[in-house]
Amino acid sequence: MTTTPVIVRADGSQTLGIGNITRSLAIAEVFQEQGAEIIYAARDLDPRVKQLVEAMHCTYAPLPARMSVEEDIERTRALIASSGASFCIIDLGNPEATHDVRQYSRCLQGYASAARLIIADDLTRATFPRGVVVNPNTEVTEQDYDTHFAPRFLFGPRYAILRSFYRNAAGTRTFTDGPPGRVAISLGGGAVASTLLDEVIRGVRLALGTKVELEIVTSIAEAGRLETSRILRDFARVSVLSNLPSLREVLQRVDVAVVSGGVTKYEAAATATPMLIVPSIDHQESWGASFARTGAALYGGNVDQISAETLAPICAAVADVAVRRRLGLRGAELVDGHGASRIVEAAAALVRT
Repeated sequence: MTTTPVIVRADGSQTLGIGNITRSLAIAEVFQEQGAEIIYAARDLDPRVKQLVEAMHCTYAPLPARMSVEEDIERTRALIASSGASFCIIDLGNPEATHDVRQYSRCLQGYASAARLIIADDLTRATFPRGVVVNPNTEVTEQDYDTHFAPRFLFGPRYAILRSFYRNAAGTRTFTDGPPGRVAISLGGGAVASTLLDEVIRGVRLALGTKVELEIVTSIAEAGRLETSRILRDFARVSVLSNLPSLREVLQRVDVAVVSGGVTKYEAAATATPMLIVPSIDHQESWGASFARTGAALYGGNVDQISAETLAPICAAVADVAVRRRLGLRGAELVDGHGASRIVEAAAALVRT
């Protein structure tokens, strides 16, 4: 569709998590497959961002860690102009970037005056400019948005934003009789309270015992804490993993996963992994609950209600292989891993109109 450069503007860190980075890279990857050069602009908050960007052979353009909205607009517009970019992919859907809705809206309008935008955003609060706005969550409609500038909305898991290695990734899934032998826990890469992770681990212990093998994907800081914690004692085997380039292999080798309400739920669905959704921040609660209502997941409850005792009976349900099979197959039915390609196709159609 285009061989002109494409700009990405997104942020990630230990505090914000890396979900915005992986989502924007997934869209960028489709452009890259079509021959476009990708220039990735991110605030210099976390060295992992540079590593992920350069691993995908994109040009990394670091921005100051602290910037005003005006400076952000100015620097991003200058990058668009100097590169001759045709599209700018935006993924700033995190509390730090969007705590002031008016400023966030002004920032988006500033970007839009320089390039066509593809915006990944599930907070729904801003006034979005003309362009493509993607929210892959279920039960979302245009009534949740300000439609003043008539953007093209793409809603639902059909547009789940995943990297190419999740395309058709459910084909290797098998559902083994008996209780699950391996359980993954991934509550996101941001600042997840230690108490939440600990409650999930205790809930798994209460429901499934200590014969299960745990694979815990968490931040480097939490990994260090868990290594000296007694909470993991007596489990058959425990792997504490951090800074992974992808969760695909972890998800494909486990029998069930406990995941946050963000991007990871789509990764689990694409690999047909039976899942329990435990939101790690407030804005994941409604989206996690709505995804569970599709039949592709169980829901662990809202952040302030979660405890080992409330999670245990929900975890116990996945001891039934029939439940795991139902969850996994429904997830794969909803998410096939081709969402990013559909987004780029929609952007191309908007240009032609």
